[in-house]
Amino acid sequence: MTPERYEKIVAPLRRHPRAVAAMAGANQALTALCYIAYPLLLLVLLGERDGRFWRCLLVPAVSFTAVTLFRAACNAPRPYEQGIDALLKKKRAGHSFPSRHVFSAVMIAVTAAYLSPALSVPLFAVAALLALIRVLGGVHYPRDVLCGALFALAAGGIGFWLIP
Repeated sequence: MTPERYEKIVAPLRRHPRAVAAMAGANQALTALCYIAYPLLLLVLLGERDGRFWRCLLVPAVSFTAVTLFRAACNAPRPYEQGIDALLKKKRAGHSFPSRHVFSAVMIAVTAAYLSPALSVPLFAVAALLALIRVLGGVHYPRDVLCGALFALAAGGIGFWLIP
């Protein structure tokens, strides 16, 4: 995405500082929601002595490690490092591809789907909204969030349904 295209997309938001503030708040709130939901899910499984606990712990952990290593190897620049005046101000350089926020949100939703498809629906909605915010905010390119989501779907599919 070019800086000109980005500006054209976010111009309506830029005219409304409250909308930008709301987007920043939603980014933080949705991220927090994901990182609260996952430990709670694990605590429920542990408390119920559910045999799926270890799979629900290990599949996301191994996948998160893999996406982190891949991301470090790619070390792709973030949009705001390449001339985009981001709505969400960040200082971190590189490590844009794939989006680990979106990967994590989708992986949490996939974990929930493994346990209860109905439980996963709102979590997938949260992940989609988080992906949109990360792109509109200028923190990630569309490819970053798309690949983060696809990586989580693939890793979750393999870890939860293909491996016995």
